[in-house]
This record gives sequence, structure tokens and C-alpha cells, in this order.
Amino acid sequence: MTSIRRQLTAALLFGFTALIGGSGLILYFSIKDTLYDKLDKRLEVEAATIAALTKQEQTYIQIGFEKDYIEEFHKKFPIRFFQLWHPEGQTLHRSEPLIHHHKQLPKRFGTVEQPKIWNLKLPNGMPGRALGFRFVPETDRGDRRHYDPNFRVGLVVAGDRSAVQQTLASLRFNLAGFGILTLTGGVFLVWITLRKNLAPLQRVASEADVIGSQSLHRRFPEKGLPDELVPICCRLNAMLESVEASLERERRFSSDIAHELRTPLAELRSVAEMRLTWSEADVKEEPSAMRDILNISMDMERIVEQLLALSRCEQGRAPVREDRIELKPFIESQWEPFAHKAAHRSITPYFIIPGDLKMKTDPSLFASLVNNLLSNAVDYTPPGKWLSVRTEFGDNHLKLAFRNPCPDLTKEDLPKLFERFWRKDDARSAAEHSGLGLSLVCAISELLELNMKASFPEAEVFQVALIFHYDNHHEPGPTNG
Repeated sequence: MTSIRRQLTAALLFGFTALIGGSGLILYFSIKDTLYDKLDKRLEVEAATIAALTKQEQTYIQIGFEKDYIEEFHKKFPIRFFQLWHPEGQTLHRSEPLIHHHKQLPKRFGTVEQPKIWNLKLPNGMPGRALGFRFVPETDRGDRRHYDPNFRVGLVVAGDRSAVQQTLASLRFNLAGFGILTLTGGVFLVWITLRKNLAPLQRVASEADVIGSQSLHRRFPEKGLPDELVPICCRLNAMLESVEASLERERRFSSDIAHELRTPLAELRSVAEMRLTWSEADVKEEPSAMRDILNISMDMERIVEQLLALSRCEQGRAPVREDRIELKPFIESQWEPFAHKAAHRSITPYFIIPGDLKMKTDPSLFASLVNNLLSNAVDYTPPGKWLSVRTEFGDNHLKLAFRNPCPDLTKEDLPKLFERFWRKDDARSAAEHSGLGLSLVCAISELLELNMKASFPEAEVFQVALIFHYDNHHEPGPTNG
């Protein structure tokens, strides 16, 4: 797998090389064009001078400058050459070195406005540059009768360009040396920069390397990191905290379920052993023993059923079937199994719910949720007190609140209330509750897309609120009638 360091190094060096190379080429060709442009301008001036000094006479063409008028065309080692051609092709005049060495310049002609320009090898063997065009020679002012506007003479002027080539060669050498030095420095700079700036990422990777199931307490560093890594490390730390808490819950769950099932199993074994030791005369006590066995078996069955229901809800495998229910009669029907126990403990129930309020939900799952909340309320409300189930309306939502006095609970207990098998009594003396009720309530609420919140709206008054959003339940609002 390609590392980020390698990818960044390759990308930066490629970009750096392309930038330096591109800049060097632009500079080189810009200077080259400038040098050739200056040479071409000089050739144009010299050609224009020769054309201006060339006159039409009565029977011939006269070149109106002396031998040394333009020194470059006549010195011993000339750097300029020219040649004139008659319209019919014969040479009219050429510079002395061409005559001396019996050399000719190539014939390529443009116009005065757009002359032909090309590179060539000069007669002296040096690299050169040539410019050629056709023009009509003028006549003297007093001899206009011999002027022929169709008499177009060809002229080619050539010059030495070795100085330009030497300058360009030197420029190429300097640019190549500069590019190599710059690229070498760039490689070193990229390596140092990446090493320094990727160090925090390496720290995070090293920390991730040592985090395992036995070291979930470790956290990624959040200080001294680049801004881009801080949210990632914060998110990873939050995930680690969640995983650690989940793993701790699973460990407690394993311990708690063993504890919960061990007690009824021990009781069941004790009853069975006692039954085996009874004599024939004690057979009359058998119904009592059978009732004990039945009660213990029912407790175990209840724990197992709650665990299965909790597992199905948490895994989303419990089917949800929506149906319309009348809320107040539904709550009252779930209260009936607890009415006798509440009356025995002098607990007064209050159901503050509109009698014509209807809503959509899954009746079976919602019944299990309400049943657990009412069971907890009856068992944990002090004798002689009250419990209430009331509705409160808000914008696009309905809140169903279950309240009861609960002096044994505090706000510090709220985060633990919905953990499996958690009970305020560490000795687990409340045999009727396994500590799974509120966990099941929480799981069913998520399955039914309800927001559930536990709080203390008043001193020593515990409340579990279920928030029904109308959009989630396809209702425009609670309906009447």
C-alpha cells in the first residue's frame, strides 16, 4: 500500500519539476525570440538600406553605395552577405566575399512588408540567418521616364547568428544548472517539510498501533495536532469511549446474568433436594414445594423472555405493526394487573389523558413498554403515595409522562438506569425485578422511533417521558372522536 508520505513526495516533486521546467522553457524561448527578433530587425534595416540605394537606370540597375559603405559586407572576415537578382533570374550584384569564393545565396523571397526569414549555413561555414524579399527599385528624380513598376528585383541579406547561438547555449547551460540545483534543494526541502508536518499523523498511527481490547482506556492525543487531525482524534476518542463502555457493559452483563440465574437455580436445586429427603408422611407438603418450584421457574422464564425481547429489539428483529389505539383506555387496560397491588400499598393512580385521544403505534410493543414502566412505578413508589400518567402537547409532538415519587433515586443514578441488570440495591434483594425492565423500555422506544428521557422534574419525583413525533407516526396530530 502506498504511503501518504510517498504519494505527497512524488506529487510535490513532480509539481516542483514541472514548475521549474515550465518556467525555464518559457524563459528560454522568450529570450530566444528576443535575440532572433533583434537579429531580424538588423537584417531588415540592412536590406532596406540596400533596397533604397538600388536605382533603375536607363539600361541597368545601379547599386548606389561604395565598396566600404557597409563594412560588414566587405571586410576580410565578413559577417554579412547580400545578393540581388534580376526578375529573370540572373545575378545583378552580390557582396565581394560571394564573388571571391564563387558562392551564391539561396533565392527565397517574400514581400517588403512580409519578408521571408530562415536559418541557413553561410558561405564561410558559419550558422546564419537570412531575409529575402522582392522590391521595385526607384529611379532618380530626373529620370522617371525609365521607371518600370513591374521590374521586381530579388534581394537576400544574410548575417552571422553564431553569437545568438552561443548566448542560447550559455543560457541553456545556466538554466539546466539552476534547475538541477533547485530540484536538489527542493527534494531536501520536501523531505524535511513532510517529515516535520507528517509527524503528528505518525504519532496518531503509533498510538492506534498499541490500542487493543486490553488497552481501550488509552486515548489519541488531541493537543499539539494540526487542525485537520483534531476532529478526527476527538471522534476516535469518542468511539473508543463508547466501545470501552459497551465492552464494560458486556462484561457486567455476563457477570449479572450469571448472578441472576444462579439464585433461582440454587433455590430450585434446594427445593428439589428437600423434596427428595421428605418421607412418605410428609407428602402433604408437596403442593407447597411444587408452588415454590413453579414460582422459581416463572422467574427464570421471565428473565429469559426479557433477555430475548431485549435482544430482538436491539437487533431490530422485532416486527413493528402500526395500528390506531385509544390512548387512555389502552393505558388503563395495562394498569389492571397492578391495580390490586397498588391498592394494597395505598398508592393512588392518576391518568391525566384526554379520553378521545388516538394515536398510531404497535400495540404489542407499546403494551410491553407501558407494562414495564407501570410495574416499576408500583414497586418503587413508597406506600401511601401516588403515581401519574399524563399527556402534554407541544409543536408536532405529544409527550406521555410517567411520574412517581422515588426518594431512593438521585440524578447521579440517571446514566445507569437503562443499563441491563442495574439496580440501586447492590445486594439485589428485590427479587421481583431483574434490572432488565428499563433496558427493554429503552430498546422498544428506539424501535418505535420514540424519544425517551428520564428526569427529576420535582424533588424526589422520578419521570420517564416518551415523545411521540407526529411525522414519525404519520399523524397530523392527536385526533378526536
